This record gives sequence, C-alpha cells and structure tokens, in this order.
Amino acid sequence: MTKERKSRKNTTSIKKNDQSVSEDQSASPSDKKPDSLSFSSDLIGKLCQELRSPLNLAMELADLLKGSGLTDDQSAGVNVIRNANQSVLDRLNDLSTIAQAEAGELSLDFLDFDLLKLIEHATEISTERALEKGILLTRFVDPAIPPVLKGDPQRLRQILSNLTANTLLYKSHGSIFVKVAPDASEGDQSKITFTVTDTGSGLSQQEINWLAQPLHSLSDIGKLQADVLSHIGMRVAKCLIESMGGTFWVTGIADKGTTIGFTLALATGTDLTERHHILKLLKDKRILFANVEEIQLSILQQFASAYGVRHFAISNVEHVPLALQNATVSGDPYMLAVVDLSGDERGKSLEPLLLRLLRQSETPIVFLRDIDDPESEIDTLQYTDQLFMPVNQSDFVSCLVNFLPAPNDSSANNNAEKNESEAGVTTEGADKELVLLVDDNRVNREIAKLLLNKLGYQSTLVTSGAKALEEIAQQNFAFVLIDCMMPDMDGFETARRIREAEKGKNYRHKLIAVTASPREGDEAKAKEAGMDEFIAKPVTIDKLSKVIGKWHSF
Repeated sequence: MTKERKSRKNTTSIKKNDQSVSEDQSASPSDKKPDSLSFSSDLIGKLCQELRSPLNLAMELADLLKGSGLTDDQSAGVNVIRNANQSVLDRLNDLSTIAQAEAGELSLDFLDFDLLKLIEHATEISTERALEKGILLTRFVDPAIPPVLKGDPQRLRQILSNLTANTLLYKSHGSIFVKVAPDASEGDQSKITFTVTDTGSGLSQQEINWLAQPLHSLSDIGKLQADVLSHIGMRVAKCLIESMGGTFWVTGIADKGTTIGFTLALATGTDLTERHHILKLLKDKRILFANVEEIQLSILQQFASAYGVRHFAISNVEHVPLALQNATVSGDPYMLAVVDLSGDERGKSLEPLLLRLLRQSETPIVFLRDIDDPESEIDTLQYTDQLFMPVNQSDFVSCLVNFLPAPNDSSANNNAEKNESEAGVTTEGADKELVLLVDDNRVNREIAKLLLNKLGYQSTLVTSGAKALEEIAQQNFAFVLIDCMMPDMDGFETARRIREAEKGKNYRHKLIAVTASPREGDEAKAKEAGMDEFIAKPVTIDKLSKVIGKWHSF
C-alpha cells in the first residue's frame, strides 16, 4: 500500500484545456491517447542521454576501424554500422531538443568552430546516402566567410544534418546543393546565409505550411499525419534556428525543387591567420583539369575560383604533357594537374598513358578516384596524390596547399621565434624537428607520421601513455600529439603525468590533444589536463600546419 501511494505521488499531472488532471483520475487504458506522452519531456531527455553513450562508443569504434586497413567488404560493413548509429543519434538528438524546448531548458553554447569542417561533417552521412541513390550532394562555403566562428557548433551541426537528411528523404533523382554565403558583417558579427536546394520534386505546399507552424511539445508528434511526420527533423531545425536568433524560410515550386534557407548572426572567431595565409598562397596559382566529368568539373572549378586559383580544362588526357610543357615554356606553369580516374575501367584504360606522363613530367599529378577503386602501379609513383569522389572543399584546398613550394624565408622564421618568445615557451634542449606521436592505432600513427614528414618533422611513434612518459624522460620533443581515447591511460591522464614530470625542469612540451569523436566538454577537459591545442580527427596537413604554425613557420 505504501509503495503504491509513493508511486502515485511521483506521477506528473497532465494538462488538458488548461485543467490539471491527475493520472489517478485517468480512464481505462483503452481510453488513453498518444498525447499522454506530453508529460514525459524530462524522462525523454534522460533516456536520450543514456542511449547516446553506447551509440557514441560504437561511432568511435567505427571511425577507428575505417582507418585500420580493412578489406572492401569489412569497410562496407563498418559504414553500415556507422550510418545506422548516426541515424539513431540524429533522432535521439531531435527528441532531446523537443524535450528541452518543452521544459524551457534549451541551452546554447558559445564556442569557436571551423565552419567548413562543420558543414562537411554535418552532411557527411547524407552525402554517402545520396551516392547510394545516384544523387549528387555538393557543398560550398564561400571563403570570404571567416573560417573560425563562435556559436553553438553542435546545434548548427544538428540543423544542417536534419535539413540535408530530410531533403534527401524522398528524392530518387536530381541533385542537392548546400551553400553557405556571407550576408553582411557588423563589428565582430558575421551574418551568414545557409541554403539547401534540391532539383527534384521538392516539398508540397501542405508540408511547407506545416513547417511554418511552431513546435510546442512532444504531444505535437502524436498529432502529425504520416506524410509530414518524416519531416520532424526540419521542424526541429526551425525551432533551433529561431532559438539562436535566426530566420528560417522555405521556397519552392511543386515538382521543380525546393530551397530551405536560414540566416544566423555568428561572432567572428579569434584566429583568422589560416584564411589569410591560404588565400595569399593560392592567389593566381594555376591548375589543369583533365578528363573530369562535367558536373564534378563545375564543382572543382567553383572551389578553385573561390580561392583565386586560375584553371583550365581539357577532355583528352593525351594532351596533358603538351599542355604542361607549353605552360612551363610560357613562364606561367601549372602548379599541378588533376586527372579523373574514377571508375575501374576508365582508370585501367588510362594507366599506361599516365605512367608515361608521370615519368616525364615534373608537374605534380592528382588523381580523382572512387573510394572503392583498386590500387594500381601509379599509386606508388612520386609526385602523385589522390582525391576521392565526391571531393570535399577542404580536401581540395588541402591538396593544393600540400603542393605549394616550401617557403625559405628567414623573416618568417624570425617571426616564429618572436611568437615563441612572446608566448614564454622555451625550446632550449629540444630538437625542433622531432615530434612524439602517442596513439594506440597503427594506421593513425603512420598517417600522422607522413603528414609530419611533409611539414619537415621527424617522428617518434609510441602506442601508449606509459611509453610516452618513458620517451619524454630521455629527451625533449618539439611537440607531442596525444590520442585522447587510448586504453589503460587515456590522453588526458597522459598529459597530466607529462606536466607533473616537467615540474622543476626548464622545458615545457607543447601538447596537442587528438580525438576521433570530439564530445561536449572534451576541449575544456584537454585544457584542464595541460594540453595546449585540440585537434579532431581526421588529422589533415592544414590542421597540423595551423596548430604548429603558431610556434614554427614552414
């Protein structure tokens, strides 16, 4: 009897027509409506949080497996796991958002984030699903937008993920274009417009009208008709946009396509060095496109033009040697040539010609490949690189930067030394070209080693925090890259122990946290543990050069 009364006292009342009705007075089970779930926003939020933990773990493991030398079948299986987990996480995030909004507990963060990386990460799953359906999903971020912004990156990722996923939901043909463009700037605020445009059937007028209505509570879900229930993600996105002070709109014509857009005012981040540096390095450089399919060519040309890179396209690979030679003779050489090898048969047919080209040309060659294309002899030759279709904007720019000639400017080195001195960091007793890599994943270690080699650094590789401490006891390093998610002793504990070991010494290592799946609070946790910088995987050369460039110039 006591337990029964206690249970009833803990039940929450249900409000109907502004009247509070106790659950004790509710009718028989057959009379209960789906709307009775409206009282459970707190419970929904807690359940979402509990379910996220194992799903996040599965995502982290899938990310690690993707780079661990799997066979094609194994990689496909990992992608299925990853996509399925991401779908469930997205829906949990939507439910959690609705629950927080209903409870008046929808909070927003104010953090630095890389806009281009966020856009690509937010739409990654939708891009893969679009490929499976034969739909091209492309993304473009105008480089005029500051690369580092301040706001809530998790909420913005959720908005963009929902909009692209819902746009893709009923499409069986056509294309989707995600564009981010500057609107206006005032002081340290940048007004930015985000649009998701599709060329398929688009949304019906009924669906557009429904999106214009506010989402009040979880009880709204039970009232939705089947034809609009699938668009709950866009309704949640609209709720978040308005919570962030933005405006949301939908325009479209039946059977001709729809544009879903929103505008947000975001604070400009503190680090603009990378954007200015890249734009200056790439301006007026020249690249050659060869044999690139028309739609992909237009995307790459847009990327190149946005960074001030001149470009020329030819359809026949046989003409590449002559084009490169003529450009060199004219005094306006190409910095590299991009040749499309996507498709197994096309790649094989061009291989003999490309082998001759690569042996004769000093101009770097970059190949466009499908992710599942088999390796060939050309992959082992010098002065080559590859980009996988569809090409990300950040990967394309990183590839261009990788092939820029290494600067040899003493003034740059003097500036780097000045920055080090101003930061109060001593390098005495350390090899400025030696880096310690701490990661339990072999493939991750090898990739990081190759990237550091391109930047002129030698690497010492260890597999655990304990071994890192042993190495640091014997010598000093210019930098230490530490994986946060190692077993036994994680990266945070490793950093704390390194800082403890440095007490009483004249040298303080620069520690860089590296994580495959950044979660809320990880960056703050890394700083608290003594880390100097924080990088999210995948680690690219532009990320490394940006972080290391704060102390050293290249």
